[in-house]
Amino acid sequence: MSASVPQHLIAILGSTGVQGASVLHYLLATVPATTALRAITHSSPSAAASAIPPISAHPNLSIHQADVLAPPSLIIAFTGAQVVFGNTNSQDPRFAATGDQYATELQAIKNLVDACVETGVGLLILSALNDMGYLSHRCWDFRAKSEGMEYAKGVSAREREIKGENG
Repeated sequence: MSASVPQHLIAILGSTGVQGASVLHYLLATVPATTALRAITHSSPSAAASAIPPISAHPNLSIHQADVLAPPSLIIAFTGAQVVFGNTNSQDPRFAATGDQYATELQAIKNLVDACVETGVGLLILSALNDMGYLSHRCWDFRAKSEGMEYAKGVSAREREIKGENG
C-alpha cells in the first residue's frame, strides 16, 4: 500500500487558541487524507501546544512554530499552503508589553496578510472585524482588527489588479 501524497495544505495559525483549535479539530474530523494540515503555534513547547492532537490524529498533520510578530517565521509556516486560517489574540501579553497594544496587533495582522501574499496563499480566512463604528473607536482591539481587515481587503484588491483578475 502506498502512502497518499497530500494534494492540498491548510495552515491554521493560533491552533492552540479558542478559534484556531476549533478550526483544527473540525478539519481533523472532516478533511480527507489527501489534505495536509499544518497546526501553527507561537510557542510549540508550551502546555497549550501539548493539547494539539497527536500527529496520529490525521495522516498529514504537522506542527510548526511561527509568530505573528516575526514575519520570517510566518513565511516559513505558510510556504506551500493553499489556505491559511489566521487570527490574532488581542489578549496576548506580548502585545501589552510593547506599550502600544493597538499598533502591535495591527502590525501582527499586516504581517500575517503580507506573509500570505509573499508565499502565494490562495485563500486567507482572516478572523478579524469590519468597522464597528463607535465601538471600533472606543476599543483598541476592535479598531486594530477592523483596520487590519481593511488592510487585507486593500492588499487583495491590489493583488487581483496585478494578476489582471476582476472583482
